[in-house]
Amino acid sequence: MWLIAPPDAVKAGARELQAGFHELDWIAPTPDHFLHVSVAVTEELDADSAARAWAGVAPFPIVYRRANCFHDAPIVEAHTDGVAALVRHAIPEHDGATLLPHMSVGYIRTSQPPDRLRTALRPVRDIELGTGLADEILLCEVPAAKSTFLEPWRVLASVKLQG
Repeated sequence: MWLIAPPDAVKAGARELQAGFHELDWIAPTPDHFLHVSVAVTEELDADSAARAWAGVAPFPIVYRRANCFHDAPIVEAHTDGVAALVRHAIPEHDGATLLPHMSVGYIRTSQPPDRLRTALRPVRDIELGTGLADEILLCEVPAAKSTFLEPWRVLASVKLQG
């Protein structure tokens, strides 16, 4: 999985946001070491291929703002055109229409009605966590088993953007 790690200031803001839903024990807050923005590359993309595809891509800013949620996770939107550019360069035929760069700040442990989460996020809906510069994209092995989920990932390779 290709990931972008947010800066420490954004991680600190995520912890403050997580405090807003700490009473919802059915949501596991995302630990600092697991906070990331995924680069939605749907095919296998090795480090050499990624380096070639992204050779002309310059580092880009990501603005972390607006609390939101998916069915399985409260998120902060990651506002940037850079993630879509990475995907386009790696997989030109990819339809990016449904791509919503984001950083998950929690994961749903058990199915619950969404009203309590919506209520908890409403006061922080317009939160601004800060801006980061995406200048390195990490290829990571992410634990996906239920017993290992949210454990630290292992970095397999990285691509520095220099455009």
